[in-house]
Amino acid sequence: MTHGRGVDSGTVKEKASVLLICRPGITLHVDEELFDFHITAAPDHSSEHLAEVLEAATTLGLSLLDLDECEPDVLPDDSIRLYLKSIA
Repeated sequence: MTHGRGVDSGTVKEKASVLLICRPGITLHVDEELFDFHITAAPDHSSEHLAEVLEAATTLGLSLLDLDECEPDVLPDDSIRLYLKSIA
């Protein structure tokens, strides 16, 4: 329940091992079990929301992979998938 704050786009647990942190146009996906960490950003995402998600990733012990380690994927809907690595 959001108690008058509008739609809640906060943290959602998909299943026990997957954590999703969602902001409009951008999602941080953390799957410890499959060692799958990525950010999916829609073309219209805001830089403020990207900064929030990157800060959350850092707090969780994750950082972006360098381009020479793994290039971002362009998805069919023109979203970009950026991959992360554990730094913890």
